[in-house]
Amino acid sequence: MSDCGFTPIYLRGLQGAKGDDGVGLAPKGKFESYDDLITTHPNGKHGDVYVIQDDIWFWSTETTSWENAGGFKGDKGDAFTFEDFTEEQLELLRGEKGDKGEKGDSIKGEKGDAFTFEDFTEAQLASLKGEKGDKGDSIKGDKGDPFTFEDFTEEQLELLKGEKGDIPDVSGFAVKSGDRGILSGYNTPLSTSSAVTITSESNDDVVVTSAVDISVTNGSSGQSWTKTVTLQNESATVTLGDAWTWVGGEAPELVANSIVILKWTGSFGLANLIAGE
Repeated sequence: MSDCGFTPIYLRGLQGAKGDDGVGLAPKGKFESYDDLITTHPNGKHGDVYVIQDDIWFWSTETTSWENAGGFKGDKGDAFTFEDFTEEQLELLRGEKGDKGEKGDSIKGEKGDAFTFEDFTEAQLASLKGEKGDKGDSIKGDKGDPFTFEDFTEEQLELLKGEKGDIPDVSGFAVKSGDRGILSGYNTPLSTSSAVTITSESNDDVVVTSAVDISVTNGSSGQSWTKTVTLQNESATVTLGDAWTWVGGEAPELVANSIVILKWTGSFGLANLIAGE
């Protein structure tokens, strides 16, 4: 028996049962949440380890459930800087002094452009400004002669000249017939032996020499124009558009050497026959 009163046989009788093997840190997978873990693995077995976020979860055979063993990732440390080296570490990093190298070739760049006023920055120009000086004495000369055209130089007159303009388009102007287009004068009538249609674009004066039909179309709204048709053959006929009427309400009897006057006035037209006795 030992001094404490326990025999080796008695001590062996106090030995407990063998415990379970420890859990090794060999995760079998990773999940985003605890719900994801228990949905995939509702039950585990001894040694099962999984990672949820930054925590270790293991299957406990004692509680028959998944247990959180805590985080395994520490906070991010500060970045290593040059100041973190010790004197001994810096000394170890230094190499031996090398031999002096051969003299290299001389490298000379091209001559740069001369510095000009435009090379100044806004800040440099502002720093070069001095303080505003005192107002100087007023100096007024005699009144000069007025500037006249003769004072221009040849160069100034040349600069004042504009570019040569384009020839204007006169296609829309009235075409001169005879001396028509002048404030007074006459125009040359259109003479025809064929059937003719009178519109706003027709010649102002038309002479019909044979027994043909003369059709008169309606004018456009807002237009106003007058045309004359001279009849040299009494067998000619005149057909008016539906917006035209004869003066007096009835179509007159056409005779040779008479004139039909046609006046369109915005929305309707009037036709009249003038004949000699």
